[in-house]
Amino acid sequence: MTEKPRENAKILKNSYDKSSKTFESGESIAQRVYSLLDKSPYSTPKSICSQLKLSYETHGNYIGVLKSRRKSYYQFELGSKCSNLHHARAFCYVPKSVDRDRALEVGWIRSKSRNRFLVFKDSEFGRVVWFETGRVNVMIKRPQQMGRVKQLLCKAFYESGLIYDPKVLDAFLARVYWKGAHEVHECSERLPYKVIDNYVESHGIRIVLGDRSHPKAVEVQWCYPDWIERHELKENYTLKALENSSKGIVQNSEAIQQFNELMKDLSSPRKSISSQDRLMVV
Repeated sequence: MTEKPRENAKILKNSYDKSSKTFESGESIAQRVYSLLDKSPYSTPKSICSQLKLSYETHGNYIGVLKSRRKSYYQFELGSKCSNLHHARAFCYVPKSVDRDRALEVGWIRSKSRNRFLVFKDSEFGRVVWFETGRVNVMIKRPQQMGRVKQLLCKAFYESGLIYDPKVLDAFLARVYWKGAHEVHECSERLPYKVIDNYVESHGIRIVLGDRSHPKAVEVQWCYPDWIERHELKENYTLKALENSSKGIVQNSEAIQQFNELMKDLSSPRKSISSQDRLMVV
């Protein structure tokens, strides 16, 4: 059991010993690797080995160490590739008339979590999460546009047959709103790392400067606050209740007016019956 670690240590040692090899130009492997990383910082060790015509099994580990070492320097520190608008999310509410149980038969998947939400995935647009409360969260892929959000919702609800009335679909899509996103604004120089989160609870805005993912950019992370959403839902419920009560009051007033007119007609004096009218009475 002790021989394998020793063999691995020998292979690793040999790979570092061979790293002192120089090319015809007099450059070492480290110098060649750094020059390639200056041109394309996101190159993989395997692609670098193929460009330098080196064995990946022998030099791959060493080139990976060089790449991580270079990345730790302040002037060369780079992060992952990100779009200028990422983590874009939208939300809406499904009408109560939509059959939730039928969704499992038309492409939706039930989650294993306790809240038992349903998931609809699309490789081109993104995914839709449907909760038991009727809320729908939409995670859209780039380019993040409201038209793509509505296309994804049409695939999830209209093309699957859960919503078949175009009028209901139009009313459903009209109530889709953005929940939040991360917007990136590039700068010419690297910025010092700083996070401004004083307005997260009040306005749902966080500003991040010079983080690892965007070292030369200002990232504005905005989100539609939950307390505003809850307040709007309460307002909608109260407005609906007031509309229903006002409709009931109008109907009651119309009924009372019709009853008063009927009582007025009954209480009005009758015309005298002529002799000709008496002859017609049976």
